Amino acid sequence: FYYARSVVQQYKLDQISRHEIDILNKIKLLLLKHKASYYVVCTPLYDQYKFSEADFEILHSAFETHLYDFTGINSITKNAYNYPDGRHFKDYISKEIIDSIVKF
Repeated sequence: FYYARSVVQQYKLDQISRHEIDILNKIKLLLLKHKASYYVVCTPLYDQYKFSEADFEILHSAFETHLYDFTGINSITKNAYNYPDGRHFKDYISKEIIDSIVKF
């Protein structure tokens, strides 16, 4: 299932609809209302595609500094063996991601 991936950053097509923007804004208002502490994590995929710039801007406008983007070509996705089935990353990647976000 391992296949050659582009060395040039590729981007997903726009995926977030107007209706979903409304939902994201409602989620943001709910989190603000309850003064929630939260993180929004976009996880790395084997295909190394990055969110479209438009979708990233939508997510960033909703979640600002709470948004952490690990999509695209990066130190995690460069190692194909981090993905034992070509879809899911190994358990230690989750810890690596959390450790990079949450400072104890």
